[in-house]
Amino acid sequence: LYHRAPALLHSVDDQGRIINASDFWLERLGYKREEVIGHSYLDFLTEDSREYSRTVSFPAFLVAGSIKDVPLQLLTRSGEIVETTAAGVLETSAEGEPLRSTSILTEVTDLQRAQSALQQSEAKFRTVIERAGDAFLLHDEQGKFTEVNEAACRALGYDRAELLALNVSEVEVGISPDTLASYWDRLVLGEPITLTGSHRRKDGSEFPVEVRLGAMPVWDEVHVLALARDISDRLALEEERRQQEADLAHLLRNQTMSEMAGWLAHEINQPLAAIAAYVRGSMMRLKRGGANGDDILDALDKAHEQSLLAGEIVRRLRGYVTSSNDRGADTDIRRAVDEAVSMVAHLASSKNIQIAIDLPPETCVVRGDPVQFQQVIMNLLRNSIDAIDSQEDGPRHIRISAPSPSEDKIFITIEDSGSGIIDSVRDALFDRFVSSKPDGMGMGLA
Repeated sequence: LYHRAPALLHSVDDQGRIINASDFWLERLGYKREEVIGHSYLDFLTEDSREYSRTVSFPAFLVAGSIKDVPLQLLTRSGEIVETTAAGVLETSAEGEPLRSTSILTEVTDLQRAQSALQQSEAKFRTVIERAGDAFLLHDEQGKFTEVNEAACRALGYDRAELLALNVSEVEVGISPDTLASYWDRLVLGEPITLTGSHRRKDGSEFPVEVRLGAMPVWDEVHVLALARDISDRLALEEERRQQEADLAHLLRNQTMSEMAGWLAHEINQPLAAIAAYVRGSMMRLKRGGANGDDILDALDKAHEQSLLAGEIVRRLRGYVTSSNDRGADTDIRRAVDEAVSMVAHLASSKNIQIAIDLPPETCVVRGDPVQFQQVIMNLLRNSIDAIDSQEDGPRHIRISAPSPSEDKIFITIEDSGSGIIDSVRDALFDRFVSSKPDGMGMGLA
């Protein structure tokens, strides 16, 4: 111990003579062992400490059997004063007579340096957290706040004393003791946690936050460090961006329908012409007299069927053009594909392009916005039609196919006999405002 311990350690007998000293003690004071052993420990103290030790601390040591935090000034060989505090224990005989004492001396200058470094570190830490734009909150295992910064006080509307008197559950909306405990178990294992939620201000109002949690040692305990950022502006921007995208998609659908006016006129004209023919025929029979009631009813039934067909066409058109945010709706893949194909069938037919559908026979329903899904199919089909039409000769066909669904996915393939996608566009196929068409907007797949 005396050779290896990095401490100022010495033992003295009942007369105050040094009987052992650590290598560290000898090195710090600049003496050899033979220069110390057998000499009074008082010889290595300043005059003030020598007097204090002789009259106060050593007699008290003999009576109490121990000392603690006794100030002593040691003198090195060169005359340097080493400020220390001493702690020691007294060994006695079976009769209670003092035999020897062992003391360890802590250099106060080292302690002062350590305390100064700690204070500087704490001051820097305090400066960092006070200048941070995000709210800084430190809490213990029970959720009680133990430290907060000014940003946290501003965000929540409390002064520092008020906030330090609160618990996490009084600030974090909807957090339960079980949830807090589960976070704690993960954090003490070193796992950082990022989550979004809401904080409640002093006035009762709430605001959205992103919170990053981490375990932080505080002396001999582990606390949770929470950095909370108000994300109200970010969410507002994201909502604005989503609305802009929805508005743009709506505009593109309207533009598409304007371009498909020929298809609309053709599709609507067929059932309307049939209705007119059935009604005109029935009227002529009634005017001539002797009309068979069953024949008239049959003609009216057929006219009714054609009116339903016309209504279905209008429904498809309205559903396609109407803005939709139904991202969680059930979408029948075959029905969506069939309706998308029906909207471009007239355009394809006018360019002598055949569209084949090869989908699995079983019903396949996925979760998603049916209008947006239909829009993607239509945009791909229109791209295929344009690609095929740009060729003077060669096959003219489009094929929509899909294998049977595997697990929770279905892969839909749209192939055409066009020239393919040029290399300059391939890597940016889904970027906004990128198009290979002279008059293209570059938004069809964005």
